[in-house]
Amino acid sequence: MPEGDSSNLDPSNFKPKPEVQATTPGLNLPSGKKTDAGVRTGFTHTPEGAVAQLAALNQAAYTNLDAQAGRNAYTAFAMPGAVPLEDWNPTKTVMRYYTDSPDTDPTRMRAQFVPVQGLIKGSVGNNFTVVCVNGQLTYTYKSESNRVAVWDCARMRWDDKGDRWMIAAGATPARAPLTWPRSELSYRAGFRDLSNVPE
Repeated sequence: MPEGDSSNLDPSNFKPKPEVQATTPGLNLPSGKKTDAGVRTGFTHTPEGAVAQLAALNQAAYTNLDAQAGRNAYTAFAMPGAVPLEDWNPTKTVMRYYTDSPDTDPTRMRAQFVPVQGLIKGSVGNNFTVVCVNGQLTYTYKSESNRVAVWDCARMRWDDKGDRWMIAAGATPARAPLTWPRSELSYRAGFRDLSNVPE
């Protein structure tokens, strides 16, 4: 699959692109059964369950661009040796916003991440898989609203003790292209539209 360039921060990459008809079957996510650290969890022991867990982690991390919420989610779901918090894509995205907009009052920020597409890059056995999520982040500060594309890829390992998927040890896997969900490039990269997205 084409790989993204994590150093390419051209603002045009984040902006809406023309959406096209899906060229692959959709990806139906299993339902979560419980919540931990503000994150929906309890998804099935399947690659689709791993996609659902990563989507739920991103939803928690991006809610109102609250850095503490992202830290709580990471701490509860990252295994020892996982990519460090400061290098986790949601954390980097949130902190980049506040670095670029230092006068922002975080208590007045409102934001929501909606997972739109998912990708199962590969699995080894039943307990390890690499998955990606591609979605839209809408944030409003004062009277200004913006909508941008954000994505995340992670090594996910099943934790028998917690009966859930977690971010596994190892470096961040090669990212999918930074592209608008449901754009032509997103389908060429292998992304599939999500249904039954956790709320």
